Amino acid sequence: MPGAFVDLGGTLFFTATDPLHGRELWRSDGTASGTVRVKDIYPGPEDAFRDFDDELFISFRPLVVMGGAIYFMANDGVHGDELWRSDGTEGGTVLVKDIQPGEGGGFPRNLRVVGDTLFFSALDDIHGFELWKSDGTEQGTVLVADIAPGPEGSTLSSFAHLGDTLYFSADDGTHGSELWRSDGTAEGTVIVRDIAEGSEGSSPFWLTAVGDTLYFVAEEALHGRELWSSDGTPEGTMLVEDIVPGTESSSPWALITTGGRLFFFARTPATGEEPWVSDGTESGTFLLKDVFPGPEDSYPDIDPSRFRTTLDGSLVFNADDGIHGVELWKSDGTLGGTVLVKDINPGAASSVPFLPVAVDGTLLFAARDAKGRDELWRSDGSEDGTYRMRTVTGGPRMSDPRGFTASGESVFFLAFDDNIGGELWSLPLASLGDCGTQAGSLGLHETGAGGLGPWAAILGLPVLALSALSGRRGRWPLMAVMLLAVSGLACTSVDSEEGSPMDDESGTPEVTDFHSSCKGPVLVRDIAACIEDSTPENLVDWRGTLYFTANDGRIGTELWRSDGTRGALGAWMTSPPDSPARTLRS
Repeated sequence: MPGAFVDLGGTLFFTATDPLHGRELWRSDGTASGTVRVKDIYPGPEDAFRDFDDELFISFRPLVVMGGAIYFMANDGVHGDELWRSDGTEGGTVLVKDIQPGEGGGFPRNLRVVGDTLFFSALDDIHGFELWKSDGTEQGTVLVADIAPGPEGSTLSSFAHLGDTLYFSADDGTHGSELWRSDGTAEGTVIVRDIAEGSEGSSPFWLTAVGDTLYFVAEEALHGRELWSSDGTPEGTMLVEDIVPGTESSSPWALITTGGRLFFFARTPATGEEPWVSDGTESGTFLLKDVFPGPEDSYPDIDPSRFRTTLDGSLVFNADDGIHGVELWKSDGTLGGTVLVKDINPGAASSVPFLPVAVDGTLLFAARDAKGRDELWRSDGSEDGTYRMRTVTGGPRMSDPRGFTASGESVFFLAFDDNIGGELWSLPLASLGDCGTQAGSLGLHETGAGGLGPWAAILGLPVLALSALSGRRGRWPLMAVMLLAVSGLACTSVDSEEGSPMDDESGTPEVTDFHSSCKGPVLVRDIAACIEDSTPENLVDWRGTLYFTANDGRIGTELWRSDGTRGALGAWMTSPPDSPARTLRS
């Protein structure tokens, strides 16, 4: 099961498992013969990479690129979990340093590249978990500072950086967990400010850089847990605003930046949890809108949790205003510009938009319509530009899309169907442009298509039946087929549900307005035939080709690639696992 994909100089690196070698480092140039194991770091069937969640398909040991090499934590069975580097060759894949001598391991984590320096936290018996740095050599891999003297360690977390300076949260044993900074030297590794004086600590979290200012959330006795900012100096580290005055907390969270501003969510007794914005000043930090008027939160305590992302300089989020249910909202950072994008599931019911990804200025996400179907939607931030993307007429019906990844000329994603399970789908990038405009559209409008479909059936079926009864073989059958097919010529077509093309209760076919040059999402291939899920995961675009992992029910979960066509989709790594070159299956 491959994972932890990263590109280095045009070569794809990842970790993968086979029965003879366990989880090890691999590389691929996009060909079967060029997909090989880099090195069996832990000889035999044991795993060199151990923190991989086989249910969530998440690697907790990322591969980090610095210069012309990748860095990672691995175990060779002799030195324990330590820092390694690789240039893509077996000879160039080496242990950087045995930080904790012996089999115990130094467990390097929080790998963060700042300039030409790799910062991380690591463990040894003398210092505990402390801040280290590396230039990729054994001599250049050193302890930066023993922040909490002795073997207890300083419990580092929340790494971020402004320019060439690393910021993080650490506990020196005296001040509690506070904001620290480091320039890579012991003298330059200092506490920025003791925000919560004494040993309790302010527990800085959500460190987010905006321009030359670091924002974070911290807690102290006078103001509770509120929004703070820092320029890296004690005097420049200050409370931005006491949103809930006094010792109570507004508990800001989900900090995100776009357009040079900081967006976040905070809670007050009067408004509940709502969206806020800040420019770093008290006057410039304000509630964007009490979306759900009164003390109720604008997002209920449900799964999935609230999402937030950015699109063309605006915050996009889901919220419930008490009238429309949980729907798609946006904010440009002004009171008047914080608005409902569209009531996707009309009325008090919720569409619960979730798992959004911005691709080429268009937001793709899953949402639930009035029929209870979680399907693919797109939005450019306007009501008219927010609509459901239809599947091809006569094909499987897609639902619950997720994992959107742009590759080449298409967007690939995982979606489900009752008959074929979870499989890989694609959508042309061209369909994300002006394909939904109302004015001047070259495609079939909703009203036009609604009239065309029934006439095609009325005229086509009798003509086809007449030609069959009369034994005619000339142009009549062809004309009938063309009449029957004409309603599917729009780039997104009439949905088919239980054998009927009718999509609403009135019996009118529902067709999205698209340009005729656009195409809707299509199933790339039913990798695991019938209703079994192949569950494509770890989607990565490399040189215009999509790479992902999937299980076809025969060879297990392996590495696949696709250019969006059925014939060009195939799997690697299907010959004996000790073979350096695997056979491509299509």
